[in-house]
Amino acid sequence: MTAGKAELRKLLRQQPASGDSGALCRRILDSGWFQRAETVLAYCAIAPEPDLEMVLEAALSQGKNLLLPRCEPDGTMTARWVRDLGELQKGAYGIREPGAGLPVFPPERIQLILTPGMAFDRRGGRLGRGKGYYDRFLAQAGGMTVGVCFGARLLDLVPMEPHDHRMDAVVTELETILCEMEGDGCLGKNVT
Repeated sequence: MTAGKAELRKLLRQQPASGDSGALCRRILDSGWFQRAETVLAYCAIAPEPDLEMVLEAALSQGKNLLLPRCEPDGTMTARWVRDLGELQKGAYGIREPGAGLPVFPPERIQLILTPGMAFDRRGGRLGRGKGYYDRFLAQAGGMTVGVCFGARLLDLVPMEPHDHRMDAVVTELETILCEMEGDGCLGKNVT
């Protein structure tokens, strides 16, 4: 891990982030990529991540395959198929997650991955919490990756290492940024 990442995480932990989770969820729900996806991997939020409860409920009510991450004892992350939010339990790091008995869904068959992070940049760079669960998982996953954060956590530049996975898009409560891959980065097109 670079010193820049550790310093940035420390700084971000000291600064509370808030925003309108409802507006952010509506932006996701109105997107063509959510509407077309039959299989969606989302997450259960912990501070300072936006709360996606509205998206989770919509995915279930629309008959989509809703997947949620589970941190496994071996340090990996699996995507578990959830049919009812009542199936969730407090798991690793105090995060609500699916139980070990729920079916694992193959990462390469996921169509849309809503990805949390401590911060993102307009080029699709993501700063995670430092454990590497998502980067290892995304290395095997298919589908569109969308970073989800409040506008206050959208930075000019997030330090990246070769194993870090760039997002295809970043969504805040204020804007949607489509990151078109071109060479080493993305163009950061803004879509309102």
